[in-house]
Amino acid sequence: MAKRILVVDDEINISEPLQEFLEENGYEIQSVNTGKKALELFNKSISGIPFDLILLDIIMPRMSGLEVLDTIRKSEKNRNVVSKDAVKIIMISGMKESWMNDAFRDGCNDYIVKPYDLDFLLMKVKEMLGERD
Repeated sequence: MAKRILVVDDEINISEPLQEFLEENGYEIQSVNTGKKALELFNKSISGIPFDLILLDIIMPRMSGLEVLDTIRKSEKNRNVVSKDAVKIIMISGMKESWMNDAFRDGCNDYIVKPYDLDFLLMKVKEMLGERD
């Protein structure tokens, strides 16, 4: 069964090529462009087939990626999900350091700076999912 990844980015010129690339590499991808939609899909997945990984842009209108991250981690805490079973989250941002400390403090597993090389991102995805080449 393919690993499930949720891609959350408000920039379609980033999310569409990323989705296509990851699908070509064998992953099942769902992509949304708002934090609200990301939380809706995450909550829906809890009672179905959960996501293995979330790629989450930080800077988005209305609800930032940091707010989404915080909401997901609080939801997991309220459901007594232990950290090893929590969804893996890689934050993505064009801001190298200004958001990084906040993201790690709030519970992200990794942080990638835009622009990124797709092969580098794939390596990070595989690493996060415990896969080998």
